[in-house]
Amino acid sequence: MVTHSTRRRCTLFALGWLFAVMLSFVARPVPVAAAPTLVLPTPPGEPWRIIQGYACGTHAGWDRYALDLAQVNGPTYNAPIRAAASGTLWHWEARSGTMILSHGNNFFTMYTHLS
Repeated sequence: MVTHSTRRRCTLFALGWLFAVMLSFVARPVPVAAAPTLVLPTPPGEPWRIIQGYACGTHAGWDRYALDLAQVNGPTYNAPIRAAASGTLWHWEARSGTMILSHGNNFFTMYTHLS
């Protein structure tokens, strides 16, 4: 003889299985866009060096993936830079010289201490 709790467990299992099967027909996979190919934001052919990199020095918090660059054969201040990938201006903060570019699909790059 099947007890009431066993019957309830079987019914709940069957309903859960039916719900999962129905959900698999409704839920469609969402395509994932790849991140753009990035280049260093320095003019081509000019030697620059990394003076502070990943998760070191002052880059230990939200900016742990930041790089600080210095021009080797010339002044770093007012040196030209280029975007690491094509994008559109998303934010500009004049006080800190911070520019954020949107590259689409929730991918952004940030440039700071710009003059």
